[in-house]
Amino acid sequence: MSLPEALIEARVRKLEVDPIAVACYMHDHHLTNYTDVFTTDAFYSVGDPTVITLVTHKPRYLKWASNIREYYGKKFMMMKLQNSQLTKYREELFSYLNMPVGNYTYDHIGMIAALPRMFTEDTILEDLRESFNNDPWTDAENHGKSAKIDLTFIDSHVKKAYRHHGKAKSEWMCYWCHDENDRLYMIEFDFDNPFRNFWLQTIEHTFRIEGTPIKHEGKDFMRYYTLVDWQIL
Repeated sequence: MSLPEALIEARVRKLEVDPIAVACYMHDHHLTNYTDVFTTDAFYSVGDPTVITLVTHKPRYLKWASNIREYYGKKFMMMKLQNSQLTKYREELFSYLNMPVGNYTYDHIGMIAALPRMFTEDTILEDLRESFNNDPWTDAENHGKSAKIDLTFIDSHVKKAYRHHGKAKSEWMCYWCHDENDRLYMIEFDFDNPFRNFWLQTIEHTFRIEGTPIKHEGKDFMRYYTLVDWQIL
């Protein structure tokens, strides 16, 4: 990258509204043209005035953005106080959150775009860790053996990173359930699966499956099962 291009990418830009609120609005309306919104000309002055005007008059997006800033700001600050090592991504996000509200650089656009989805996922996972059985695994708990299990649906979120089963696409759904011992199960589902609406109706009540549970320990030491070769009975 030439020096002028590097300077352009590093240049701080400013919106009249919180960029995270704009990302929340776009996420809510399934808009994906983030570069068009946040960079409109060679000087990168302000974003799409239509989107920004709409966000300004929608307090819930401003509140959503404020909650995101507070959640990650407190979380990363606490980790630093506990001398926990932040990943490179978390360090960059923490640095961005400490900029004046409204400011961002070109390099921040992808991070800003991901925050609404990340926030939903992280807050759901945090609640699951606190509300259900996250004790260390015992030898008596099943791993790799077929069983019949009654599951109760809890919550779902969109995911766009590591996938346990199936081909990784741009996004897919994670459905969280628990068994009679309050152990968590995560079931991955494609957006374009033709049976997805039928599946949603099926899991409105406790449902029985037969499959092979596999133990996992996810980020921040969350313990849960996935299922192999499973079917609804």
